[in-house]
Amino acid sequence: MRRRATHEAAGEACDGGEATAACDVDCSAPACGDGIVNEAAGEGCEDLNTIDGDGCDSNCTLSACGNAVVTAGEECDDGGESAACDADCSAVACGDGVVNATAGESCEDANAIDGDGCDSDCTLTACGNGVLTQGEQCDDGGESAACDSDCTAPACGDGIANVEAGESCDDGAASAACDADCSAVVCGDGVVNEAAGERCEDGNAIDGDGCDSNCTLTACGNAIATPGEACDDGGESASCDTDCSAPACGDGIVNAAAGEGCEDGNTIDGDGCDSNCRPTECGNGVVTAGEACDDGGASASCDADCTAVACADGSVNPVAPCDDVGATALCDEDCTAAACGDGVVNAARVSSAKTATASMAMAVIPTVRSPLAGTASSPSARRVTNAVTRRRATPTAPSSSVAMA
Repeated sequence: MRRRATHEAAGEACDGGEATAACDVDCSAPACGDGIVNEAAGEGCEDLNTIDGDGCDSNCTLSACGNAVVTAGEECDDGGESAACDADCSAVACGDGVVNATAGESCEDANAIDGDGCDSDCTLTACGNGVLTQGEQCDDGGESAACDSDCTAPACGDGIANVEAGESCDDGAASAACDADCSAVVCGDGVVNEAAGERCEDGNAIDGDGCDSNCTLTACGNAIATPGEACDDGGESASCDTDCSAPACGDGIVNAAAGEGCEDGNTIDGDGCDSNCRPTECGNGVVTAGEACDDGGASASCDADCTAVACADGSVNPVAPCDDVGATALCDEDCTAAACGDGVVNAARVSSAKTATASMAMAVIPTVRSPLAGTASSPSARRVTNAVTRRRATPTAPSSSVAMA
């Protein structure tokens, strides 16, 4: 605030240290006609008046085409090319020899001849420029009701979908997505489209009248359940046989989707095809001759080999985490995993542990220095060495004692 007051007291409106876009060199605000040329503010001259065409125009620029001031000899002046004015300050006109891209011109050959490379609208000769030339049936500058985008007359089946001409699609022929009349496929539209899976068209959605609501002939297997059919899934499924009847073991129809592996038309077990329509064998869930049980797999009461669950039968069952037919290092006699503290004495596990300990000890002894080679370097090493020495000094025992050692 104090600095501003100082400027005003000194008669300064501004002070940029030099001429700037916002301040003249005399510390006054720039203004065309103030007698000071401020190039930073875009001024090119100063003649203290606002007369245009006198050499220094009213915007303090030199009188010339392109300074945005219309003066004698100029038709227009927009400060450069615009949609209404060429860069030479003449009005835009195709054929004037000046290419004006802003006005939509892409070429200029100073004539109005079409098809010579630069057409009469100053666009390059090509389909879509709005000028009909050789090889084109039409050219509306793009798709229209009377012209396709490739400059041919619209025709259903030409492979070009022309929405403006009323086509919703055009695949050149009937397809899975488009009817032959260039309309989208819809059952009930009166057009039979076999490519889309239609076999009939009666213009309604009534099932069982010969042509069902999915445009297929009324019949078992068309995925429409009609009178006389218990179901229709369009083929075999877990809930429907191929003859459109509900699956039932013994109906004479093998339905693999429903889990059937055979069909003999009866419910007799053990005859090769059991009452659940699965081949007679262990694991099919039906107890037959030679099986103590059959739960379709291992269960709490039945082993996978169709024998009753029993510990030590050699068959691992979810009820018995292990079964090694006797105690082993990993399995107790009651077919539970061996573990210290489980209340079951497992001699095989203890023996295995001792064997492992002895093996570790033997691996350590050869590394101990012989008492003949010098004194061991630590108390523990000396103890092991002394033990070895004592054993060597022990008199030879009878053959039975040696065997025990």
